[in-house]
Amino acid sequence: MRFYNCDVYSFKEYVKNKKLICFGAGQGLKNFINHYSYMNFEEDIDYVADNMNRKIGSELQIGKTRISVISVSQLIMLKDIVILISCADIWGVYEQLSSYHELEHVPCFATIFIRGETNQIEEKKRVYPQNYRITSEQQIPKKIHYCWFGKKEIPEKNKKWMESWEKYCPDYEIIRWDENNYDITKNEYMYEAYKAERWGFVSDYARLDIIFNHGGIYLDTDVELIKNLDDLLYQFAFSGVDGSRNISLGLGFGAQIKESIIKELRDLYLDIKFKNEDGSYNIAPIPTLQKEFFNNKGYINNGEFQIVDRMTVYPEKVLSAKCNYTRQILPTEHSFAIHHYDGSWVSDKRNNMCINNIKLFERSVESI
Repeated sequence: MRFYNCDVYSFKEYVKNKKLICFGAGQGLKNFINHYSYMNFEEDIDYVADNMNRKIGSELQIGKTRISVISVSQLIMLKDIVILISCADIWGVYEQLSSYHELEHVPCFATIFIRGETNQIEEKKRVYPQNYRITSEQQIPKKIHYCWFGKKEIPEKNKKWMESWEKYCPDYEIIRWDENNYDITKNEYMYEAYKAERWGFVSDYARLDIIFNHGGIYLDTDVELIKNLDDLLYQFAFSGVDGSRNISLGLGFGAQIKESIIKELRDLYLDIKFKNEDGSYNIAPIPTLQKEFFNNKGYINNGEFQIVDRMTVYPEKVLSAKCNYTRQILPTEHSFAIHHYDGSWVSDKRNNMCINNIKLFERSVESI
């Protein structure tokens, strides 16, 4: 196969009047289509291919459109096709499909790289505030909080990233929260996550509780600062978005003591269980769980600077100069930090493969 990349608008034009086959009948495809719902990609898809036998022969319902799910053996029989990989295991699918000589010259794209390319195009048109200091007086105290539960040693790579906190914010108090100074039993969701040793989900509650009661800035241990944070202290609360444009507190967020929106976010966990009745775990990403909350507050999912109930929401590049799709680090003059997306929900294999194979996707559609 031959890999190509482009923004979503060029892709839409390219697949017009072509036979488009998506690989992966899961949430990745639905997320891509929903994110660009105004482009009606479901109308361009002829088939969805998948490796799971239970899905083959069924139909995938997206909006009012029903798309047949086919097997790989059916896929390789099709002529004059374009493949769009929509599942997370891009490289596994690439290796699988590349073994078929029938697909040797088939153009192939991947949703995550299209989304990353589109974000870069849109970043060039993005409007940023001229002054990050929204209030005349400092509201957020000079404190950086982080959580480290589980009693294991912090990895060396995280320690290196954390060294940047003192480098760029030498007069900030840096506070570690763990089992020795924080009560992990005070919320059921958090305590269930703790007993399951899912430390990241423990922090999802704890960081909101800590910022509400103490004020300051929360950073995950995989955040590397590249600029002093003082300008972010002159407001009531702030957060940022990732490449999906969803508000993501894991990128880092801050607030003054007892800020109401932080309490509301924390109290969402009063009605959420981490352990489901069947014994499985509720591992939905926190931006997904909080999406409805922010939408109800008036948040517009467009990636632009906005203020939502006294919380400033910054574009992606402000709190993360690293693309969560391609893992490329692309800072701008507006970037304060790099979020390295070192979460347990993304395997090291996926991270490494994205970085090592990004050049495969540098061919533009014009070169086909």
